Amino acid sequence: AWARSELCETHHAYASWLEAQHRSAAVQVTGTQRRAQLSAAAAQQRSALQLRLAALVLQQHAASARYGGRHDHAALFAIVRLWFRYPHRLNEAEVELCALPTRKLLPLINQLASRLNKGAAADRFQHGLRHILRYAGAAHVHTVLPHLLALVSWTVSGLPVCCPAAAMEASPARAPPSIFVPCPPRRISPTRPAGGAPPLG
Repeated sequence: AWARSELCETHHAYASWLEAQHRSAAVQVTGTQRRAQLSAAAAQQRSALQLRLAALVLQQHAASARYGGRHDHAALFAIVRLWFRYPHRLNEAEVELCALPTRKLLPLINQLASRLNKGAAADRFQHGLRHILRYAGAAHVHTVLPHLLALVSWTVSGLPVCCPAAAMEASPARAPPSIFVPCPPRRISPTRPAGGAPPLG
């Protein structure tokens, strides 16, 4: 347990350092793009560096989450934040998240489900979202399914399924949806009438 905790701390510290480098690279990319005297090749080179740093940050956060510890939530949300920033270039996020125990993914379900877009099923990013939700939902259907049902119930003609705020603006008089899950019928014992009276004889 001590060794795993130390590994978690090490990966978290390295990920934090890489994140600082990634932020610095982002500032440099913005500055490079604003300078007309510098070539577009220089800006492209710095953008590639930024992407490489983002991939390294993701890997370190994933390693920290695998070993477990007090940085689990920070690591998981950092992975999702990076994936959402580079949705079509950090496809390894899907692999890293699906390599974790499903219970660790439950805090992420709301964010992942909110990015679903029913019109882009063939998109690599959308495929990754669906894969992770299926992976977590197979083990925790009662946690994952309500989020998906809530998105479906907010569908409005002409609006994407993942925009409840836009749905409210389009139809302000509409009451918020409620998810009703019917309870199974009660079984009545054959030896006792439904009214509760003791059996005859």
